[in-house]
Amino acid sequence: MGTQQIPEILQIARRITDVTREKILDGEIEEGQRLTESFLADMFGVSRSPIREALRMLAHEGFVELLPYRGARVSVIRLKNVQEHYQLKAMLDGYGCYAAAQKLTEEDFATLANNIEESRCYIEEGDFEGMVSANTAFHSLIIESIDNSLLSQYYNSISQNLRRYAELSLGNIDRWGDVIDGHKAIYDALLNKDAVGAFEAANKHAFEAMDRVTHQIGKKNK
Repeated sequence: MGTQQIPEILQIARRITDVTREKILDGEIEEGQRLTESFLADMFGVSRSPIREALRMLAHEGFVELLPYRGARVSVIRLKNVQEHYQLKAMLDGYGCYAAAQKLTEEDFATLANNIEESRCYIEEGDFEGMVSANTAFHSLIIESIDNSLLSQYYNSISQNLRRYAELSLGNIDRWGDVIDGHKAIYDALLNKDAVGAFEAANKHAFEAMDRVTHQIGKKNK
């Protein structure tokens, strides 16, 4: 394979990764479903080289498990994986808020305040997609504000995994108010430039989300 072909293969692989990830998130491709190279090559009309690379990318993100001599399959949501993802999120959110306490601008605070008010509207409207989007945007703005490209990279990667748990975390509209309360506690600490308080609020908020997800998994497994 010529070196000039590699960038093109990576571009194709990234597109396949993005589309396959969305199909998994939408449930079009189900948990535990086998993903053979031939199946995906036929689906996307490409050779197997970008398919192999896409499967490696999806495995790195946690959406796919690579099976020796048996291809790949969509990973099943397991309690241990959920706990590990949220433990990492708690650490990243906590540090992000700690670092952001001295860096957020008036414009950032206005955006965060508006996000909280929009979230209250989503409760009234019962808008699940709006709530999921607002929740992600709230935390992403804080992480991006500290201008640490490596942290942002790690955070974006973990956020992709957490999208799989959105229905489990936010499927019960009665708990949306708890989410907003958590955001408000983070916002208040940041507004007061209380770095330690912001860290603690963000950490608590992440573990509360983990508890919601693990509770729903427990109910499903009964």
